[in-house]
Amino acid sequence: LYGGVNWSELPIVLADIERIEVTRGPNAASYGANSYFGVINIITQHPLDAPINSIIATHGNGRNEVLYRHALKADNFSYRISAGYRQDDGLESRNDFKRTRLLNVQADYRMNDNNNLEFEFGMAEGARGEGNINEDPFIFLPRTKQMNNHYQLIRWRHNINEESDFLLQAFHHYDRSNDQTTSVNLRPLLGVFGPFLLNDTITIKNEVVTERFDIEAQHNFSISKTIRAVWGGSLRRDTMYAPFYLDSRETDYFDLQRLFGHAEWQAHQKLSLIHI
Repeated sequence: LYGGVNWSELPIVLADIERIEVTRGPNAASYGANSYFGVINIITQHPLDAPINSIIATHGNGRNEVLYRHALKADNFSYRISAGYRQDDGLESRNDFKRTRLLNVQADYRMNDNNNLEFEFGMAEGARGEGNINEDPFIFLPRTKQMNNHYQLIRWRHNINEESDFLLQAFHHYDRSNDQTTSVNLRPLLGVFGPFLLNDTITIKNEVVTERFDIEAQHNFSISKTIRAVWGGSLRRDTMYAPFYLDSRETDYFDLQRLFGHAEWQAHQKLSLIHI
């Protein structure tokens, strides 16, 4: 709704992250239409790199977390499962606690020397503290908001030859938050206008549901020993249901079709020229 990322609600645990790549500047050709100012690419561990069984528990001032990880390889199939619970009490002066249950699954199936299938699933759900009595003691009082989100991804990698490969993937993401607030008794506050109110209190239901469907194809190849290129396209549909913010009980749709191309010429060992 706001065009940002709520990092605390990503269904990913720190122990599963292999590295994080940060690229500044517009990168729409490589990462899509949302990458206007930059890209933060979170790369998780391959199931083969994870321990077979592990339990991680952390305790701190107002923050506790427990995580169980399991990974296994059987012939050409490998997988990793991570499940955990995170408790964050937030700041003492604010009602911003978080209680999160999360699950992340990643699997890899090597069909043959030239074909590979990857599967990913992630889920996070829990309660969030909302509202500050010091900022609004009448309408948006301290309360508990419920949230849940999940995503699924399937990716096929095909190795055409040593200098060329093809990728096809489908992605789905669902996010829902349910925030409801009830005001204090407003009749005494309105004085002579109080009797005109239909009810003593006002209840505001703020439900937000967003969903994304995305299919993308990409072809990587080498033109020569010093020139590499990639091209592809994608189809995307975004939906949003937010009656309180959009003043409509209809679901909004946004469709995007995208073509991209990217070429890199390594003119020298220490110099590369990139064209988008």
